[in-house]
Amino acid sequence: FAYSPSRFLEVGCFEGNTSKLVKTSLPECEVFAYEADPRNYIYFNHDITSHGVNHMWAGISNFTGSEAFLIQSVAGKMNLLWGNNSLSKRNDEHTQYVEFPVNVYTLDSLHSNDKSTCMWIDAEGCAFQVLEGASSLLKNTQCMLIEVESTDHWKDQKMDVEVIALLKDHGFEVLARDQEYPQQYNIFVEKLRG
Repeated sequence: FAYSPSRFLEVGCFEGNTSKLVKTSLPECEVFAYEADPRNYIYFNHDITSHGVNHMWAGISNFTGSEAFLIQSVAGKMNLLWGNNSLSKRNDEHTQYVEFPVNVYTLDSLHSNDKSTCMWIDAEGCAFQVLEGASSLLKNTQCMLIEVESTDHWKDQKMDVEVIALLKDHGFEVLARDQEYPQQYNIFVEKLRG
């Protein structure tokens, strides 16, 4: 690893592969993996925690409280485990949901900013809100990988340019990006030195 953070956070961890890899590669690093989908949390919890990762069933956003987590369904039945359910509704009129209440936190309410931190954020349309709730934590964040979209897949979603502008306001520079899907990609950002 090019970075040696004291803490690693994975927001929207699904099966927690990144968290497990970081904990295996950097055993002294505190690793926290957050998953809001109750089914994913229960299904993967034993495997994730067996790697020494702190696994938490929680939504991460720009407020602290309780919110309905929206699981997409067909005719009222939940689909199989997948990673693209959200605190936000999809930007179409046809998707139906099964709702589960979930506790929601800001990253600032969960973590102090006194440790060097790296992050991977895959929050299904809520990346901007996650960053808003981490303004203190971002002061000591070295780098992060974050999923963004150039088309609004989710209602009231902030687009990639808005997420990138917020990151730049916090002193980050975009170093790389991929092309995961049309209009959806991951960016790797690093805190500017100086």
